[in-house]
Parts: sequence; structure tokens; C-alpha cells
Amino acid sequence: MVGAEKFQALTVHLGVSRRVVLGGFAAVLAGLGADVSAVHAEWTPQKPITIIVPYPPGGTSDRVARLLAQGMSKDLGQSVIVENKPGANGITGTQAIAGAEPDGYTIGIVSSSHASTAALLPSLPFDPAGDFTGITPTMRVGTALVVNPGFEAKTIQELIALAKANPGKYAFGTAGNGQSSHFAGEAMKLAAKVDMTHVPYKGGAPGLSDVIAGQIPMMYNAVSSVMPSIEAGKVRPLVVSLEKRLPQLPDVPTMIEVGIATDPVYEWYGIVGPAKMPAEAVKTLNVALIKQLKDPAFADPMTAQGIEVVTSTPEEFDAFVRSEIVRFKELVAAANIKIE
Repeated sequence: MVGAEKFQALTVHLGVSRRVVLGGFAAVLAGLGADVSAVHAEWTPQKPITIIVPYPPGGTSDRVARLLAQGMSKDLGQSVIVENKPGANGITGTQAIAGAEPDGYTIGIVSSSHASTAALLPSLPFDPAGDFTGITPTMRVGTALVVNPGFEAKTIQELIALAKANPGKYAFGTAGNGQSSHFAGEAMKLAAKVDMTHVPYKGGAPGLSDVIAGQIPMMYNAVSSVMPSIEAGKVRPLVVSLEKRLPQLPDVPTMIEVGIATDPVYEWYGIVGPAKMPAEAVKTLNVALIKQLKDPAFADPMTAQGIEVVTSTPEEFDAFVRSEIVRFKELVAAANIKIE
């Protein structure tokens, strides 16, 4: 059983409403019943394990999965294979995770879009909450609003003033519809009561290139993706969507600091398996993954990029995913976000 102090600390760490998470957590425990307290038997894999990545090679999910697979192979004594299954903005690979045999030998990596897609596309071929077993979150990264160095607003307050004086004139780019960067922008618009145009790109890189070239004045993007351009002076950060300032960007305020009352918006990643996995297999995989995530060889380079390594018990991660689905549904409704 998870101690109250530990669980409260986790909810703060993940930036999740304690009320929502506690409700989800209680439901998870009730649903699992005796299985939660019976996680005593050890599970040792007897054949290779596959980690499904629902995106093409080279992206964040793919890189993280491959780093974790290397260490897990050594610890578990079995090969851990990364299999890319891209398609339909991650839906194809995620469906493959849900449909796998729930024996512990097929797991996969998902991101915050796993929760936001549930709000945007109600006709998904799987239930983002009920068809998966949470194993552990892996990391989270906040979003930053960056502008072309020549843009007239030097602070977020100046940008808000310009946007209010010129409704609909200014556009912000994002990594795509339904991405964390999209939700960060919509949350800012709602809280600041401004009218700005969303320009979705197919990934953060092309949008960032357009900001640097002056084709679009600004964009929201993951901090880790824009950090090199910030350090090179190619873009200028105005604000971050975090609870507190980043050590890497100590002069950049948070939304709350400047009076924009939005919840923090993160791009998060985690490892899941199909529903009804054996509890002992979930426990073994959770321990193996957390060991790799906390290894300085993995964690230190992530921290340098503004990425925070986050781990939890499987029950806590399940509750967190459910709370995120609720949160995204509320934001989609409030902002009237639609995917064409």
C-alpha cells in the first residue's frame, strides 16, 4: 500500500489535482481488490520483451524506449526489443499495445496525447483508460512560448496587451492539433481572454524553423525541443507552463507568476501494457524500469535538456492517466477545440 505522504508528494510532483487523483486512485484500488496486496510472487521473463513505440524512429518516444531497453535487457536477462508501429498519429501502435497478449512480454510507450486524444476523438478503437495497465511514468517536460528575436513584445505581458488590442491578428504555432503545445496555447487564450490564431504544424521542428525565419511570430513547444535555439539566440522565451521556473531558464517566468491562471501543461511519457496483465509481471517491469530511469546515465542528460524524470507505482500511474483524460476533456469543452 502506498503511504499517504508519498502519494501526496507524487500528486504535487505531477501537477495533478489531488481530488481528481485520489478519486481515481481509490477506484483503481477497488477494482484491483486482492491483487494489489498479493504482489509478492516474483515474475522472471522467459523470452524477449517487446516495447512498442507508436511513432517512427528518431522521435522522443523512440529514443527513450531504446535507452530503457538497453538497461532492462541486462537486468532482466532477456532481450528487450523496440518495435516501431507508426500510423494515424500514434493510434495504430497504441491499438497494438492494447490488443497484445497480457502476459508481460509486450508493453509500449505512450505520451500525454494518449489522454488528450480521448477528449478529441471519442471514436477511438480502444479505451485509453480501461484497455491498458499502467506500469510507470517515465518523464515530463513543460512547454515554453518562444518568439522571433525581432518580435515587438519583449514580455508575456506586452504580448497579452498586443493581442487584446488586436483580436485575431497574432498567430501561435504548435507541434500539432491535440499536442501539449496546442493545449498550452488554448489554456493561455482562455485565462488571458485573448483572441489568437492557432497554426498547427506536423511536429515541433517545422514550426520552430518558421519562427526563426520570421514566417510566424511565435510558438508553443516542448522546452527540450526549443532549448538549443534559445541558447543560440535564435528565439526568445516569454513564459513557461510549469509550476516553477526552470533552473535552465531562471529569468523566464511561469504563467502563474504573470497572472495567467492556467494549470501547468506538460508533455509526459509513460510505459503501459495491455489490460489484465499479471500483477507480478507489472511489479517486475515497474522495478526494472525505475532502476533505469533513476540511473544518472539516463537522468542527467534529460535534466540538462529541461526534462524531468518521473516515476511512480503502477496504481498511481493508472490514476494519473485517468485524471489527465478528465482534465483534457474539460479544456476541450471550455476552449471548444475541434479536430477537423
